[in-house]
Amino acid sequence: MAEMIWRNERRKVSELSDHPTNPRILTEKGMSDLRKSIEACGYVEPIAINTNGRILSGHARRKILEQAGLTEVDVRVPERELTEAEEREVLVRMNKNVAGEFDYEILANDFEIEELKDYGFDNAYEDDSELAEVHKAKPYSMTRVLVLFPPSKFAEVREHFEALQRITGVVFEQNSF
Repeated sequence: MAEMIWRNERRKVSELSDHPTNPRILTEKGMSDLRKSIEACGYVEPIAINTNGRILSGHARRKILEQAGLTEVDVRVPERELTEAEEREVLVRMNKNVAGEFDYEILANDFEIEELKDYGFDNAYEDDSELAEVHKAKPYSMTRVLVLFPPSKFAEVREHFEALQRITGVVFEQNSF
């Protein structure tokens, strides 16, 4: 794609249209998180459109702003109409290319878990969840916990201890009594 100059404009929300091949799937959780972000921080990142009003980036933002009753919004518009190939490239790149990833040590040490949940981090304690990464980065002091139960019950609780170990890095040992 040739170098492109984009400018800010105000457009009526009713004049913006979804791109027919938008590859992003809008989820209920994603929409809820975005709504909370816009309510808390305002409309910070303008919707990117082609000159004809077709949305290239910001489909979810438009839906939320429309639901909030806004009739006009700031948008980013290229200096000339983009070709179909250029539209498709912008459509994917603006939704895919994020320059970096979270520093989980900073998140673990400078933010509270409840705060991160409120900001949209997932709440699942699975190996690949964002909060599991935050927990892994959090420094834990050595703590020994004595849990007494008969050896016959260990199989029932083993998966719970293994999940805690994956998330926190705390090592659990089996001792019989």
